[in-house]
Amino acid sequence: MIRAAEAEWRQLGQGAQWRFSNLATAVKQIHAGAARTLPCGAGDNYVSADAHGEFFACHRTVGDERFHFGAHPDGARRREFLAARQVDLQEPCRSCWARYLCGGGCHAEVAAHDRAGCDFIRGWLEYCLGFYDRVSRARPRLLASKRAEAPHFENVVEV
Repeated sequence: MIRAAEAEWRQLGQGAQWRFSNLATAVKQIHAGAARTLPCGAGDNYVSADAHGEFFACHRTVGDERFHFGAHPDGARRREFLAARQVDLQEPCRSCWARYLCGGGCHAEVAAHDRAGCDFIRGWLEYCLGFYDRVSRARPRLLASKRAEAPHFENVVEV
C-alpha cells in the first residue's frame, strides 16, 4: 500500500487528482479531524441478508451466528452488537493511539484473526499522517474539497 501511495504522490506532484481511495479517505479524515468509534457502517447504517431473509452485520459475516440479527435488523441484537464494538470498550483498542482513525478494525477480520492486523493498520495510519503533512504543504487544495465530497461515515464523530 505504501508503494501504491508513493506512486500516488508522484502523480499528485504532476497535478493529478486523487486516485487511491484508501489513501484519500484516510488523509481527508485526518484533515477533517474525524474520529471513528466504529470501523465502518456494518450493522449500523447497512446490513446484509442471506437467501432466507435473515440479516447479518455485513456481506463478510453472512452465515456467522456471531453477526446474526434475525429477520428484523432493527432489533435489540443489532443495538447490542454495535454497543459492544465501540472502540473505547474494546481491548486493546482503548489504549491504542490509532483507535479513532481505525475504529477498532473490521468486525469480520477481528473475529477471524483477532488483532493480527493491528500492526499493519497502525503502520498504514502512521504513513498516512506523514502523507497528510506532505499534501498539506505541497498540494493543500486537495484537502479543500467541499464537505459533500469528503468521505462520509455515519459513525464518524467530528472533534
